[in-house]
Amino acid sequence: MSIFSRPIILILDSENVAADDLRVISNCTREHVNPAVLYLCGTHSETELLELMRSGVTEVINLPLVSVELRDAIERIRARHYISSAYRPRRKVISFISCKGGAGATFIAANLGYALAAECHQKVLLIDLHMQIW
Repeated sequence: MSIFSRPIILILDSENVAADDLRVISNCTREHVNPAVLYLCGTHSETELLELMRSGVTEVINLPLVSVELRDAIERIRARHYISSAYRPRRKVISFISCKGGAGATFIAANLGYALAAECHQKVLLIDLHMQIW
């Protein structure tokens, strides 16, 4: 699915919070990866606000709509989506554990570390916590 075929922002406009709206929001957030949902409504109670949050609403804006509030909400959404899409983990932890001495855990860890450094041009930190007591 390309970025252009998935919804990025879903804007719903309603005077009151309705059960049908909650179903639409839940279906959309379940079927698509992290769409931002803006819900524009006239009035809502704390209970309705909790239901909106549980269904996946990102922002609730009171009607009548003020353009500054809409722009600020879209900027907050843009900032969150940029951070989540730009984040790429850069580190991995790989551990080797043996139940008895002489099983080769240090040998395998050292050779894998060397292969990652030499062949894949990765930075490697090897910490051997097996304290051999003589």
